[in-house]
Amino acid sequence: MYHFFWGDFCDWYIEWVKPELTSADREKAQATWMNLFAAFERALRLLHPFMPFLTEELWHQLPQPSGARSIALDRFPEPCAAQMDSAAEGQISLVQEIITAARNIRAEMKLDMKTKLLARLAPGSDSIRTYVEQSIDTILRLANLSSLSFAAPPFDSTKGVIPLHQGF
Repeated sequence: MYHFFWGDFCDWYIEWVKPELTSADREKAQATWMNLFAAFERALRLLHPFMPFLTEELWHQLPQPSGARSIALDRFPEPCAAQMDSAAEGQISLVQEIITAARNIRAEMKLDMKTKLLARLAPGSDSIRTYVEQSIDTILRLANLSSLSFAAPPFDSTKGVIPLHQGF
C-alpha cells in the first residue's frame, strides 16, 4: 500500500496529470479531476484498515454522493478485469524507466536538477520509438529535459547530453 500510494499515486500519477488539471479545455480538466478524486478515494479505502482516523477525515473532504456517511461503510475496492490493460501498463513502465534513467544519470553526473538538458535515447525497436514520440511532452517535463533525440550509441556525455540508452 505504501509503495502504491507514495510511489505510483503521488510520485507518478499526480505529477503526470498536473497539466491536465489546469487545462483550458474544461471537459478535459474536469475529467482529470474526477479521475484523480476516484483514484484517491479508492486509495483511501485501501488504506482505511491501517489508518482509520486519517482516511476517514480525508474521505470527508472529497466530493461524496448525498447520504454518504463514512468510509467505513463503503465497500473495500476490488479489481475490475475490464479496466486492466497490460499493454498500457507496459507503455507507462517504459516512460517511467526513461524518466528515472534520465534523473539517475543527471544525479550521477552531479548536474543541476533544475537545468533543462538535452538527452539522446537509443530505442530498442520502432514500436518503442513510436510510443516515446507519443509521450515526448510528459518525458520532457518529468525528466526536466529541453529535448530528447533518437540516436545509436555511443553517446558523447562531455557535450552536456545525457546518455540514455534503453535496450528494451
